[in-house]
Amino acid sequence: MNARFKEIAWFAILAGYTGYFFYLIAFDKLQDLMHPRMTPFVVVGLVGLAVFTLFQGRRMIRRPQEGRKGMLLFVVPFAILPLTLGANSSVLSANGSISLGGGPAPIDLTTKLQASVNPFLPTPKEKPAGVKNGIIPAAGPIVLDEKNYYVVYNELYAHPDAYAGRTVRVTGFVYRDSTEPAGQFIAAREMMWCCAADAVEIGFIADAKSAPSLARDEWVSVEGLLSTTSYVNQYTRLRSTVPLIEVSRVARLGHPDFAFVYPK
Repeated sequence: MNARFKEIAWFAILAGYTGYFFYLIAFDKLQDLMHPRMTPFVVVGLVGLAVFTLFQGRRMIRRPQEGRKGMLLFVVPFAILPLTLGANSSVLSANGSISLGGGPAPIDLTTKLQASVNPFLPTPKEKPAGVKNGIIPAAGPIVLDEKNYYVVYNELYAHPDAYAGRTVRVTGFVYRDSTEPAGQFIAAREMMWCCAADAVEIGFIADAKSAPSLARDEWVSVEGLLSTTSYVNQYTRLRSTVPLIEVSRVARLGHPDFAFVYPK
């Protein structure tokens, strides 16, 4: 392999990564791979790659040199990039099981980190039902969407009894495992902390007569009355009271363009 060919190959690799980053940003595909808060870092990476590509183009034309060892290390990841473009891709999914929240109101990760290094911090007090940025209306249906899902999810799990009898509407995919009785499924969403590789399934237990006819991973819109049920966390083995949706309506949906939900 002569020097010029190596320089051309290296230019093609840099240009390919630059184009891929631009595609993710320009066509809103980044949301399927990482949390929106990571977007500025990707933009910086795109600018850096564009600069390196321009310098490599100049070098390729003016003075090709021997070298470029290890190019294969960049070629292999680029070859599998198309596999990462589908939301909920099995290539990216880090978790094949589900975890339903429960117990006291969750503490954000920053508070947990501070508490781990400073045991003298006061213990955060649990907020009373309904006090969660005013996001749950005092009356009427409780609607979970991509923007409020995580906040409302935490509030409903923190105070399941306080919202019993309220109408709820939620969209998710059908999740089942060996623990769900007949007639029940979990209306689940994949929550992404940082990137798609750390996504974890969360959701609400739904009790519906139509449940047996729903296929696993099928996307549905669920409406019903909130109730409560007892749930044993498969990781901690602790039993807690969690929300249960007594389903009055289920509508099948196509796969959404926006599949993930994000913690705030």
